[in-house]
Amino acid sequence: MSIIKLKDRSFGVIVRPMRSTAFFVNYLCLAVGIFGLPALSSGGSDSVAAHYCFAGGRELAAGSNLVALNKVLSLSSTAAFQKLISEKVARWLADGLHLGTNSSATSLIEPLLDDVLKTESVGDFGGSPGNALEFVLAFRLDARRQEIWQNHLRRACGGLRSFWIVPAHDWLLVGCGDQFSSLRDKYLQQIKAQGRPAPKLSNNWLEAEIDGTQLAAWPHYIKPFRLNVNLSTKAGNLQIEARAVYPKAMPWRSDSWRLPKELIRSPLISFTAAQDVAAFLNLDPVVSRIENNPLTNQFFIWALGQMPLQTYMAWPVAGATNALERFSSEAPAALNPVLEALDGTELLWLPNYKRLVMSKLRVVTPALQAAWDKASPFLMVELFPRSPMNEPAPEKLREQLDGRTNLVYYDWELTGLRLQQWHLLGRMLLNRAPNPADPTGNGAVIEEKWLTEISSLSGNTVTEITRVSPNELSLVRNSPAGLTGIELFLFSEWASGVGFGPINGQQPAVMENQTKP
Repeated sequence: MSIIKLKDRSFGVIVRPMRSTAFFVNYLCLAVGIFGLPALSSGGSDSVAAHYCFAGGRELAAGSNLVALNKVLSLSSTAAFQKLISEKVARWLADGLHLGTNSSATSLIEPLLDDVLKTESVGDFGGSPGNALEFVLAFRLDARRQEIWQNHLRRACGGLRSFWIVPAHDWLLVGCGDQFSSLRDKYLQQIKAQGRPAPKLSNNWLEAEIDGTQLAAWPHYIKPFRLNVNLSTKAGNLQIEARAVYPKAMPWRSDSWRLPKELIRSPLISFTAAQDVAAFLNLDPVVSRIENNPLTNQFFIWALGQMPLQTYMAWPVAGATNALERFSSEAPAALNPVLEALDGTELLWLPNYKRLVMSKLRVVTPALQAAWDKASPFLMVELFPRSPMNEPAPEKLREQLDGRTNLVYYDWELTGLRLQQWHLLGRMLLNRAPNPADPTGNGAVIEEKWLTEISSLSGNTVTEITRVSPNELSLVRNSPAGLTGIELFLFSEWASGVGFGPINGQQPAVMENQTKP
């Protein structure tokens, strides 16, 4: 066994939240499974905090029944967008690993990313509290690609301390740190005995396990849990199945669904229903004290396909008129500082119109008002006034909810049409200044063309989250692209440069010169 060990700099990392298909699901896996997980600093015991097995993008692309997805992959804008992301990921890694003094580091890393997306791989991540995160990765590469990887990584990462490379038959192991040496040895033993570091995936394209209780940088607004994720294909769609297991029972409350059927009109292109999602969140104390908070209640969101602004939200509230006035006295004080920092908007109460509006947005002025579904009172948000001329919502809408006492979240959409709307709404609502990381605007042009072209994506995305036990949730999603319209929009924003921050918040300590191995 030959180990190539690189020296002299720490690999400390901190998380930067990601806003989060062969191509874009590949990059999602690249971000989450390969480079996102190392950005999660371990906060628990000296153990594995995350593990994944990835069959490789070639396996997914070979799925002849993924008609809608393969259509997206064939677009010229997809190739341009992929190249844009590869360049940014390579630069992000070079900067985050403090390889900036090596002017060729970015160009050395970028050619390896295509292998990361396409080839089979296995990985484990973890470490000791307060120390640099350690990892072991194994990529299935032929001899020629292994030689290229070793050459590029030696030249790009020659200053990193405890960074090592181990070729083993048709696998290449890459890792950082010494505490996971037993895992590295286990990988090597399994490759010697079975020809691979882990069993081959048979039914799934991706399997991952993440222990949020072991991660110091877990998002503070989400209660930590252990997550198991499987990604497969089914009937021409990507299917995501996930289980979230919490350390203790969650105080979630179920109630009979109170669907505002008379308020919801057609033609629908999306519909969302949720119940007491606050049970799974760590709400800001100021927000949690707001009376009639939809996160502690049921809420419903729907969109019509006639124009992009026809998006609405409603939640049941007893005494809606009085509740609106109380809500309008509490919400601005609690939320305006957040909105001001986010996009410069603010909430204003208009007593003569009995409306709470969000001002300083371009084109639209979302308004909160009281509304009635027959005799049942609701609070309702409108981006655009509802038309009474629209047809009533289909009866099948109620069938998705009736009698489902364990349903936490349900979402259906026509993904391409909904993406078109989020694309336009996002530009209006974000109110964002030009991205300083893209001074020429070239990245924005590529992103805009890609979003415009993939809006032709056909098919439905359905997501259901159910409570299977007091401390466990189950998620099932079937989708032509794996992501919803808003997730595709936010992913494109992150991937085109908006979300790429440094992956290391501290400069590495200066190390004494060491003799090369």
